[in-house]
This record gives sequence, structure tokens and C-alpha cells, in this order.
Amino acid sequence: LPWIGQGLGTVFKHQLELGAVAYDIYNRWLADFCSEDAERLLTMANDLLTLASYESATAPPTQPEPLDLRTVVRASHASVIGLLSSRKLDLCEELPDTPVLVSGEAVYLERAVTNLLSNAIKFTRDGGRITTTLAVDGDGTCQLSVTDTGIGIPEDEVHNVFQRFFRSTTARSDAIQGTGLGLSIVQRIGRVLDHR
Repeated sequence: LPWIGQGLGTVFKHQLELGAVAYDIYNRWLADFCSEDAERLLTMANDLLTLASYESATAPPTQPEPLDLRTVVRASHASVIGLLSSRKLDLCEELPDTPVLVSGEAVYLERAVTNLLSNAIKFTRDGGRITTTLAVDGDGTCQLSVTDTGIGIPEDEVHNVFQRFFRSTTARSDAIQGTGLGLSIVQRIGRVLDHR
């Protein structure tokens, strides 16, 4: 539509020229466009508030309690199911048969794993695979990883992934939407809970 961005008067003029049907189509397109933009802004505001709350000197101290990391992984997988509804991706879990007990806060850990899964979903093309693996080493150390067959990050940019608002060149060239705050939140949660 050539008159977009030319002012309200021009839109009204073209409404008269197009008639009600075409203008209704334009209105629906404009509403969808504004809704998507508002959703992106809301996501960014929520991410910024989350980061600020984790960094605040007045934030309440964490209250670690024993929990099974398998439960955290399952809850995080359940929370991203909606993101997969229009995608063709395999979401897999590789979890031990026995409980993996750690001291932590489920809300923080679920947010971290969910952010990792959301990134993996966002940056993996249809037909790809996302796997959350939980393992326990011989010394009792837990290892949780989220791997994917996604577009990846150029090696010379990997050191930037935890910087706020960082978006890799591959994400920008593929025009993948995002705030660039997800991994900053994951890193901050790790620091709050004193996990590596």
C-alpha cells in the first residue's frame, strides 16, 4: 500500500478511493502489525524488569531448597509447548532415571531453562532438534545443557552472547525477532543462585 506513512489525511483519502472492503483489509493488517509490535515491546519491558529485579540491591535473598532438576526441565519443556504449535521441531529430554537433587529456587531455574529453550526454538529451523540433557558426573556435579541444530553463532561473536541487547549477525541476517536479553537473564540467574 503506497500511502502507508504519508499521514492520516492521505489514509482517509485512500479509504474513500478503495472502498469499504479494501479498507477493512488494510485495517486488519494494521491491527495485526500494531499488535505484533506491542507484543515485542511488552516482552522487552518484561525482560528489562526481570533483569533489574535480579540485580537490585534491595531484592530479597534467594531461598534455596532441595529440588529435583528433572522437575525443572519438565516444567520448562511444558512452558514452551505453545511456541512449538506452528513449528516442526523435535523437543527432546535426556534425563537420568533417578532424581537429580540440587539446592536452588525452582522459579529461577525454570526461567533460566525456559529462556535457553526459547532461544533454541527461535534459532532452529523447522525439521531441527532441540535437546535438554541432564547428567551427573562421578563427583556428583550436575550438568544441564540445551543443544540444538540451529543457525549457530559465529565463533568471533560467542564472547558477546551475555551482553544485553546483543544479537548475532546470523540472527540479524535471518531477521529473527528478539530482545537480546534472554541470555543476560540466564547469566544473571546463575550468579544469583551461585551456579556456573
